[in-house]
Parts: sequence; C-alpha cells; structure tokens
Amino acid sequence: MAPEEAVSAEGRRLIESPPLPIALLAVDEAHRILEWGDDFQKTFKDLGSLRALLPQKVPVMALTATATPAVVKAVKDTLHMDDFVTV
Repeated sequence: MAPEEAVSAEGRRLIESPPLPIALLAVDEAHRILEWGDDFQKTFKDLGSLRALLPQKVPVMALTATATPAVVKAVKDTLHMDDFVTV
C-alpha cells in the first residue's frame, strides 16, 4: 500500500481491521522522511502514527540506500523505532 493510501482514513480502517493479519510494516525509500519536499514529508511522517494501529508485535522495517546519520535519526524518530538494527 502506498504511504498516501496507508495514512488516509480508508487506509487506517483497513489497517485496523485487515482481511489478513499484518506481519510487517515496511517503509521503502525511507530517506524521503527527511529529504523530500513538504508534500512527501508530511505523508511519510504520518506513517509513524500507523504503529499505534498495529499489534505491538508487528515489526517495522525502513529501507533506504542513502542513510546518512541525519536520515537514520529522522527515520528512527518518525517511525518510533526505539529498538532498531542498522544494516
């Protein structure tokens, strides 16, 4: 599901009551949280709020090939990743 869809009212309803269990929240191109313009940043920043809709055991994965220290911090903070591994 695209970030824009996931943070919409319809997307949130689907995440709260999925037809199948959600096994992972994966955010691709996670550098967009910090590096892109306001339109993209707002949508990507709202992804962190989706964690509250998921069972606590659902892992979160953020993927990017351009993880500067600032990007890592922004992704960690935005997605509320207190316990994370950087690979």
